[in-house]
Amino acid sequence: NGIPSETRVLPKVAYPKNANGIPVNTGDKIVFLGDSITRLGGEKDGWIDRVLAGLANAGVTDVEAVRAGWDGQHAGDMLGRIDGLLATPGVKWIAISCGVNDVWGFDWERGQTLPEYKRNVRAMLDKCAEARVHVLLLTPTLVQEEPDNEKNRILLPFADFIRAEAKARGLILVDVNQAELDGLKAAGFPNKKLYTYDGVHPVEAGHRLFAETILKALGVNSQ
Repeated sequence: NGIPSETRVLPKVAYPKNANGIPVNTGDKIVFLGDSITRLGGEKDGWIDRVLAGLANAGVTDVEAVRAGWDGQHAGDMLGRIDGLLATPGVKWIAISCGVNDVWGFDWERGQTLPEYKRNVRAMLDKCAEARVHVLLLTPTLVQEEPDNEKNRILLPFADFIRAEAKARGLILVDVNQAELDGLKAAGFPNKKLYTYDGVHPVEAGHRLFAETILKALGVNSQ
């Protein structure tokens, strides 16, 4: 309808929970849509496998993952793919992770401005609502694990938009950006990488961070 989410009333999404208080049910299919961070998360023992294992440990078994992370993609690229993913038979959920390449991508002329990002994310979320597919909405993680660098100053309103949009629509927010900040703060902001090997792509601790944050958002105790 062309009216920004800040000013229009959006329908709240209901997430029926099972007997364990978890909205994901045995046999559900989850699409994991994202960039290279999601692609790496979809490899063996990556954060997607850890999410499935955490759900299984909580009694939610046989959850199927559609691993749809493509390197270098920004929100506009993902918007171009989402129709096909939402049409995948049996899909109940979609986890959307985008934003790093919208900012970092300006280094190779593939970035997107904040207004473009907002428009593309909202279009994806509108499509999810129309398809009646539940959403896990992830904030973008830091670039270089340096909260105060220029790219993260640019990225901050992108993450804030995701938080606000999730609240406006009643979606499940997975705030990996804040979880990473909290982890770095707890470690005293060491002058080394904790969660990534290059400032963006996860190592074991990064996969654990993603999985634990997603599981917590779903009401699963992953400890």
